[in-house]
Amino acid sequence: CALPIWEDPHSGFLLLRMCTGFGASVHLARAMGPLEVFKAVDTKIIEAMDEIVPLGPRDRDFAELPFRHGGLGLRATSDHAAAAFVAQSIETRGLMKLFSPTPLPTDPLRIAVDLVVPE
Repeated sequence: CALPIWEDPHSGFLLLRMCTGFGASVHLARAMGPLEVFKAVDTKIIEAMDEIVPLGPRDRDFAELPFRHGGLGLRATSDHAAAAFVAQSIETRGLMKLFSPTPLPTDPLRIAVDLVVPE
């Protein structure tokens, strides 16, 4: 990740956190399901943070903790992608009847779980 050298690491951190927000990534995960690309995105975000402030091996885990637990709030989308996808599948079932011309499965949770955890 080619980020400029920041004179103020705090500004670099805020820019990284706001522009690569967890919310945007989880929004994609809700629609796309748990894909390998989210692991790559998580890795790139931590690498970018390492360029702003050098991180040791333990610091990388610390960076992914939420602020309320004393971390930097750079949460890993790959950890939440499956749950987000299943929740979205259940929550939008009623609306999908309005938009989908094909009949929907009778058990959307089973279909979502099958997609997330292949046999």
